[in-house]
Amino acid sequence: MDIPREGILCDILWSDPEDRNGWGYSPRGAGFVWGYDCSEKFLYINKIKFISRAHQLIMKGYNWCHNNKVLSIFSAPNYCYRCGNEAAVMNVENENNIEFYTYNSAPKECYKKIEDEEEKNNNNEKNNKEFDSDSDNESDDDSYSEYFHIKYAMRYFV
Repeated sequence: MDIPREGILCDILWSDPEDRNGWGYSPRGAGFVWGYDCSEKFLYINKIKFISRAHQLIMKGYNWCHNNKVLSIFSAPNYCYRCGNEAAVMNVENENNIEFYTYNSAPKECYKKIEDEEEKNNNNEKNNKEFDSDSDNESDDDSYSEYFHIKYAMRYFV
């Protein structure tokens, strides 16, 4: 699915918190930036304590802003194999017990081994299942990259 360049889906996906008051245009070219006052108003109206969000590169994996009322989490380490960022996952036991786990990407020598394992599993699945001829069974590079990082993270924590 392509994300439209304007409208609610675009705004939800591409808008980011910023150290400011009010609203502004996003430097991404899509969505907006919002300030502390907007976060406070949203939290008050919706009777919630904080906002947890994703889809913004955070070098240390996660970041609190707006007086610890807005949390950004990024779960793809070394995004696009070039950013050098850490990634994070959040574990919420209850409202008073929130933990973060940060991790780096797998060493490059591990990529080939995991990709080979994926290829072997994919070939086995293709041989054991009937596929709908109308469906697209190949994933694009970005989807595979995110899947790869999530799968690695799950192996790391299990």
